[in-house]
Amino acid sequence: MQVVVPELEHETSAPVASTPPVQAPDRVAPALPAASSSSAGTTQRILGWSAIGAGAIGLGVGIAFEVIRGNKVSERDAICSDPTQPCTEADKIRNDQLTSDAKGAATIGIVGLVGGGLLAAGGLVLVFTAPHGESVAATPVVVPGFVGAAFTARTF
Repeated sequence: MQVVVPELEHETSAPVASTPPVQAPDRVAPALPAASSSSAGTTQRILGWSAIGAGAIGLGVGIAFEVIRGNKVSERDAICSDPTQPCTEADKIRNDQLTSDAKGAATIGIVGLVGGGLLAAGGLVLVFTAPHGESVAATPVVVPGFVGAAFTARTF
C-alpha cells in the first residue's frame, strides 16, 4: 500500500492586522476547589476522631472504676484481718457490702475498659483508612502587576 501526500503550497505573506493588547481583568475570582477533593474522607475522619475521643473517655471511666474496686477490696480485707479476733455481725454485713460494691465497680470498670478500647481502635481504623483528596493544588493568579500561582497542600 502506498500513500501519496501532495506537496504543500507556499503562502505569500499577507499583511497581518495588528490586534489591540488584551487588558488583564481588574480582579480574578479565586478558583473554587473541587468538592470531591477537598471533602474526600472528611466525614470519616471526623467520625474517627470522635470515636477516639469517646474511647479515651471510656478508658478513663474504666480505670477510675478499677481504682474504686481496688480501694473497696482493700477496705474489705482490712475488716476482720486478725484471725484471733472473731468478726462481729456488723463486720460481716460491712464485709458483704464492700464485696458487693467491689463487684459492681469491677463490672463497670471492665465495660469501660473494653468499650473504650474498642471505640479507640475503631476510631483509629477510620482515621487511617479515610481517603484523602489531592495533596497539592496550584491555582493560577492573574492581577494587575502580578502573574503567578497559589499553592495549597494537605496538612493531614
